[in-house]
Amino acid sequence: PRTPNWNNVKVNNANKHELLTVVPEMEPTAIAQSDWTWRFRLGCLKSVDDIVEAVVHRLEDEENDLDINNTYFIYTSDHGFHLGQYGMMYD
Repeated sequence: PRTPNWNNVKVNNANKHELLTVVPEMEPTAIAQSDWTWRFRLGCLKSVDDIVEAVVHRLEDEENDLDINNTYFIYTSDHGFHLGQYGMMYD
């Protein structure tokens, strides 16, 4: 997503890491890559959604002894990597 810090290299760098003081604005190729990567991530998330839906339907199926009311779904993630925040395409 293009949040206020997306491709924003004109920030007050006084409190930022030194790397942020030398990052140029993203060029069209980097912008296209950022957009493509974001769409790819959404596709991956959709596949997780589909799997969870299938598991929930299996748990709700009355033909088995599985109990959805006694089931927890736990999601974990790391922080990912930059997609143009402050012009950075890397971590």
